[in-house]
Amino acid sequence: MKMKLIEDGNFVRWIRVGFLLAGISMIIFSIDVKVTWSWARMTLFCVGFVFAGIGGYTSQAHALRIKPFGNKNRARKTHAANDDGDSAQH
Repeated sequence: MKMKLIEDGNFVRWIRVGFLLAGISMIIFSIDVKVTWSWARMTLFCVGFVFAGIGGYTSQAHALRIKPFGNKNRARKTHAANDDGDSAQH
């Protein structure tokens, strides 16, 4: 059985939820636990913030039906269609 990580141009639900929960858990852990090394707490907080951000943004992209990982040739086709040799006039 092949496990899919990207489906319909976005992360699958369990990855989105996993990123979000892991990030929130790291943030709470870094705030609650009194580690003597302040750099370790700050690093854990920042990594948790990044994980929570990835989970949140990918969930928002899924809700808005944005496909960040789908149809990579679309940008090339759009730019080729708009490139007629003239400069853009504002």
